[in-house]
Amino acid sequence: EASVESSPSCRDALTECQSESCCARASVPAQTFTLGTNLEPSTSTASVSAYSLDKFEVTVGRFRAFIDAYDDWRKAGNPAVGAGAHPRIPGSVWQAAWPLPASASVLRGTAGVQCSAATQTFTLGRDRAPINCVSWVEAFAFCIWDGARLPTEAEWEAAATGGDAGWAFPWGNEQPEPTRAAYDCIGNGSQAQECSVADILDVGSKPSGSGRWGHQDLAGNVWEWALDVYGVYPAIEQDYANLGDDVYRSIRGSGWFSTGADLRSAIRYNSLMTARRNEFGFRCAGLD
Repeated sequence: EASVESSPSCRDALTECQSESCCARASVPAQTFTLGTNLEPSTSTASVSAYSLDKFEVTVGRFRAFIDAYDDWRKAGNPAVGAGAHPRIPGSVWQAAWPLPASASVLRGTAGVQCSAATQTFTLGRDRAPINCVSWVEAFAFCIWDGARLPTEAEWEAAATGGDAGWAFPWGNEQPEPTRAAYDCIGNGSQAQECSVADILDVGSKPSGSGRWGHQDLAGNVWEWALDVYGVYPAIEQDYANLGDDVYRSIRGSGWFSTGADLRSAIRYNSLMTARRNEFGFRCAGLD
């Protein structure tokens, strides 16, 4: 495991999630596995080098620290062009043309992380809840500010399927049930599809659903942005990401009102890189 309490998002914000750092990362050894399992119409053999991935989804507390630093960070010329690169994937860097909110006040407002009056997590008073209503562009920028990067789809799926274990769900092949994930709007114990923001749980609240290497909430709670442009899986080489200018980016992992069937680790979704929704969150990967 790699613990990164020195990350800016955990220096002054609430830093404890489930008795460890909210910024803790768990390492994934090098893996070769079938990307897409049997769910995607085109699967590929993917190989990823060893990497580390946030154990928890990025929390409200961590994202608030980013917003507090945002204006000064932007005035200093950040994010710098070329920042946030995957160390083994050329071109996986920040682009100057990608749009970010003009100020911290915009980012924290209704045009930002308060995108949903009833179901945004920013103003709940729960710093351990996953931040939602975050766009792909903002997720990329946060990871740069925090000394990290967005994971590729292959890296995300390696963690969620157990890589060469090929699990259907992050915890294995057993079907979903409420002790393993927050889904179908039953996170707060209500009947299925009786939906409210209370169904979005603090990160790591379902430890029996943890992945092979200890990652939490890889199914349910909030969907998570990945680096890649969304597209049919190509023939994949070592440490690959689908890069390009397409504004539709991949998002993985299912969310708090997904059905049990959608908790499978190979499920994919896509959205505009500037889109923000109450089920969209993210986690970062290490620069190692």
